[in-house]
Amino acid sequence: MAAEVSLLDMLDARERRVHHQQELLKRYHKPLICFTMNIAGPIKDSPLIRRGFARGQQLLRQQFFRAKLSPLHTDAHCEAFYVLDADPMAIKKFTTDIEDATPLGRLFDMDVLRPDGTKVDREELSLSGRRCLICGGPAKVCSSRRIHTVAELQAKTTEILNQIITHLIEIQCARGNLHLFLYTKVKSSKFFGDLGFYEIARVEDTLVFMENRRDGFSSYLRNLEKTKTEGKSAALVMNANPFTLGHQYLVEKAAAACDTLHLFVVSEDASLVPFAVRKKLVAEGVKHLPNVVLHDSGPYIISNATFPSYFLKDEAAVIDGHARLDLAVFTKIAKALNITARYVGEEPTSQVTGLYNQIMCQQLPKAGIDCIVVPRKEADGKAISASTVRQCLQTGDWDTLETLLPQTSLAYFRSPEAAPVLERIRKAGNVVHY
Repeated sequence: MAAEVSLLDMLDARERRVHHQQELLKRYHKPLICFTMNIAGPIKDSPLIRRGFARGQQLLRQQFFRAKLSPLHTDAHCEAFYVLDADPMAIKKFTTDIEDATPLGRLFDMDVLRPDGTKVDREELSLSGRRCLICGGPAKVCSSRRIHTVAELQAKTTEILNQIITHLIEIQCARGNLHLFLYTKVKSSKFFGDLGFYEIARVEDTLVFMENRRDGFSSYLRNLEKTKTEGKSAALVMNANPFTLGHQYLVEKAAAACDTLHLFVVSEDASLVPFAVRKKLVAEGVKHLPNVVLHDSGPYIISNATFPSYFLKDEAAVIDGHARLDLAVFTKIAKALNITARYVGEEPTSQVTGLYNQIMCQQLPKAGIDCIVVPRKEADGKAISASTVRQCLQTGDWDTLETLLPQTSLAYFRSPEAAPVLERIRKAGNVVHY
């Protein structure tokens, strides 16, 4: 949702901005850039305006890099301040270049102040004044005479800002990324809905997960429903990087406790062992269990879309948010398959998986799904870990691997087919998933 501000709010914001400018000038005695968005009307904050503001910051950083400048001070929220040790006229030159380069630049207001607080004007660089958004005439004239209505200015502003999102979508499509995902605040979801994104799930009215296919997730659910069975159904999700005796033990335990076990293999190809190999080893390692139904997780379970911090080192709070989002999606999957229990392996070492398990134990029962944590299978008094297996593959410790891998996985890694995967693991450096 867009946020409206009153005239009093705008005056207060202007006063705070001037006060902050004076503080920075007094502290550093250097030129200062003050960057705000030039938005007509009472709506000064929206997802689209923030996107435009972020683009302006990016363009400034690019100019700093080209000019080999490192700001002495930076703070940026709804407005940005940069203290630079450089000639004020040179700074004004590149800020006006940004303002004049594209239609979006017309919405940027990049003031440059000298150390004494005086503003560097465009006229000092022999540049003409800002142009009107709508007619291209002098902006000061159109503004003072109120030639254009606020509604006309707002419509033109929205048109310009929409070009940013359209451009980003076009870039992704050009890269071959046709199925796009995003997550955003609940209040921003309508805006993205107007741009062709559809809600998949939301987290406690704080976060919404969306995709650009009207029938994407619902089609995924319909395909899953074809495997729905009578009796007790449970789920297990694993990356299996690679499939170990520990994974096999977990599947056997879960399969013995239900009529049908839906086993989802994480299909995001972000692991040292490629997805095609991981899926093959899982399939071969569970083929003795007739009640196991194997699924690709697709983009909807532990993927870079739903749970990026599973694959990246991230702060605990971010991991928590991503995990809750992933579970919100899984809850809908569970409903489609009548799943009433999810099995997970005990996780003593991985921070991400440990937090995920903890959140599952808290959240899944709220959706009527039991979360059952199975203690790790051990070998020589130690829990079997895929990280340990990757270390052994890296060093060629085949004696230890015989105690950690099922014969199906062991046979694969000893075959010529595994040579590219082994080479990848050897070159990886750190193979331990934190």
